[in-house]
Amino acid sequence: LPAHGVEAHALFLRDCGGRPAFAELAGRIFFGPEETGFAALVRKHRYDIISVIDSFDVLDWIDRAGYGGRVMVELRSTYERTLAQLGRLAGRRVHGLLVPSRFQALHIRKYLPRRVRREVPCHTVPNFVDFTMFRREPAAALRNGRRIVCWVGRLDPLKNWSDFLLIADRLAAREDVEFWMVGGGGSDAASQEEFRAALGRTRIAARLHTGTVRGQMRGAG
Repeated sequence: LPAHGVEAHALFLRDCGGRPAFAELAGRIFFGPEETGFAALVRKHRYDIISVIDSFDVLDWIDRAGYGGRVMVELRSTYERTLAQLGRLAGRRVHGLLVPSRFQALHIRKYLPRRVRREVPCHTVPNFVDFTMFRREPAAALRNGRRIVCWVGRLDPLKNWSDFLLIADRLAAREDVEFWMVGGGGSDAASQEEFRAALGRTRIAARLHTGTVRGQMRGAG
């Protein structure tokens, strides 16, 4: 956005660990305001556009703050409990929808109020990968002469960690491969137990390396 002359601010209702991804927004990133804090930010900065990402209570805050700019709604979640709230867009002043894929554009249609579906444009803006966040090495695909098969995400059915275990188990006989999983430490106890049980049914339990997104990989069993 700065390359296009746009000054961006980011507002999060809570910090779930993503702060380092927004280091370039020093002084322009806000965490955890209540409605009164949000209204104060809107009055102070007089934003041209507010884009709401899967946080529908903020739409009420926008209305009560008397905000007169343009409102975009980003719809990234595929969870039923989130999409069921799209009915709250009825009667709202929404100027556009943003989705990360053509699949999502089609998926959300049945949840949208008729007027929104008919009158509000939906723009597909694919997710990006910032390659500067990754360390590059001469033989990036190799570690100790072995190829790495890696999965990153939450322990959530939508992230399909079960297929990763299936693929890894099929490759278990190969000695030139090692297996990594990154993330999942913040998942609920039931999901973690389900994962451990599934891992125990594979042949890779003693060979799987696990770790956090920002931390070092560590051995697991």
